[in-house]
Parts: sequence; C-alpha cells; structure tokens
Amino acid sequence: MWMGIDVGTGGTRALLVDERGKICAGFTAPHDEMRMERPLWAEQNPENWWDATVKAIRGVLAESRISSSGVRGIGLSGQMHGLVILDKNNQVIRAALIWCDQRSQEQVDAVNQRVGRANILNYTANPVLTGFTLPKLMWVRDHEPKHFERVRKMLLPKDYLRFRLTGEFATEVSDASGTALFDVVRREWSAPMLEALGIDRAILPRCYESSDVTGTVTPAAAGSTGLAPGTPVIGGGGSMDPRMLHVLLMSWMAFLCFAFLVCWERFRLELLHREVEAAHAMKSLGSAKATASLPLRRAQ
Repeated sequence: MWMGIDVGTGGTRALLVDERGKICAGFTAPHDEMRMERPLWAEQNPENWWDATVKAIRGVLAESRISSSGVRGIGLSGQMHGLVILDKNNQVIRAALIWCDQRSQEQVDAVNQRVGRANILNYTANPVLTGFTLPKLMWVRDHEPKHFERVRKMLLPKDYLRFRLTGEFATEVSDASGTALFDVVRREWSAPMLEALGIDRAILPRCYESSDVTGTVTPAAAGSTGLAPGTPVIGGGGSMDPRMLHVLLMSWMAFLCFAFLVCWERFRLELLHREVEAAHAMKSLGSAKATASLPLRRAQ
C-alpha cells in the first residue's frame, strides 16, 4: 500500500492506494476555520494541520485494517503559497498566511520596483503575485519586524507536515515554483532574487524533485501517527499540479468524446442522406416501370 496525504484548506485527507492506484481507504480530518480578521486576510494554524494529519493517518489505518508496516511510502500534497515561519527552536512563530491571503500588494509593488518585472521573469519564470509566498514574507518583515527577526526557516504548508513527519526541512520543485523565489528553469533557489531582497538563503528548505525521497518517518512521528518508523516520505506536489493534470486529462477525454460525437453525427447524416437518395431512386424507378406498363392509346 501507498499513502497519500493532502493538507487542504478545510481539512487534511489521507488515502491508501494499492499498486494499481485503486483507492482502498480514505479518511479526512477537518481543520479549524480560517481566521479572516481583516479584509484580504486569511490565516490558519500550522499546528492544527499537524493535529488533523495525525487524526487522518490514524483514521485511514484503522479503516483499512492494515498494519503500518504495509505502508511502503508516503506522498504529500497540499495548498500552495502559504507562509509557515519557524524560530531557532523549530516552533511556529505566527499563524500561517495561506494561499488566499491578499494583503501584500504593497510588497508586490516594492519587489517589482526593486528587482524589475523583466528581471523577475528571467530569474524565476513567474511574476510576483499577492498570493505567492515571497510577498507574504516581506509583509511580515515590514509589519511584524520582531517576528521576522526570529525567522530561521520558511516552509510551505505540506512541507511543515514533512518536517513533523521526518524532521527534515525540504520542499519540491512544484511547490517551490509558487514562492516567487525559485528559478524554475535551473530548478534551484534564485540567488539574484535572494540577493536583491536581502533574504538569507539559510531560511529556505532543500529542494527536491517531486519523485525523490526526502526523508523517513521518525520514531517520534511514528508514535504520534501509528506509522512505521523509517517509512519513506516522497517529495510530492503542490495541490494545483495534480488538479491541473486531472483537468487536462478530463479536457482531453472531453475532446475525444466531442470528436467521436461529431464523427458519429456526420456518419449518421451520411447514412440518412444515402437512404433518402435510395428512396428517391426507388420512387423514380417505380414511376418509370408504372409508365412503361400503361397501354398506349390510339389517336382518335
């Protein structure tokens, strides 16, 4: 069995699938309501994600009735762009600014002015948007300097769960691409962006490919979750990427269905057209035979 864990906005879900990708069991643990204390603000407590993860893992193991040793590996996905900041003791400094938080337009404008829009695209292959992680970090620097001074690590939501499971500070390329600090082409953190904005490279996690093993379940995490110590944890992906793959697949299937229906309709119309032609031909042939069988009248 393989386990997938997704930290969403409303809850964390754990799934168990077999080697063929068939879902064998699933369990969702809800999160506390997001905090929206002001317009454009949206925050959640990362520790609540971990509590929900523990419940989801234990729930799916109980539902499936399999031994934890039967879980061969764990893949992570989750809401993208959220800002989780930890202090020197690896404790969460403040509530996470999540993907739908839009308070950082002032920071977006400042980054664009300081670095230059064209340079940003060259460095990261992405524009800077209010939803991205970088301007959220800049907002904390500008408005909560005491919190910013304590920052020793910056993580994305699913990667906070990775840290709690494995003790490793790690992310992977799909989630990193939504921070506005990652060079998508070179697949590494962008040194020019970090230098231009005065951000310490040391606060960023190591970045892996999505299919890489990033760590294993620690004895402490095993005790909390019921997983087996040493279970591999894979890089995974930001939740947008699996969704887009699904959308593209569904779009392709819809196109095939549409193409089939168009071809079938043309075929049906062609058959109907031929039937009409055949009926006209038979009618014409019948009229000709009827005319030929009439007796000739002599002229009076």
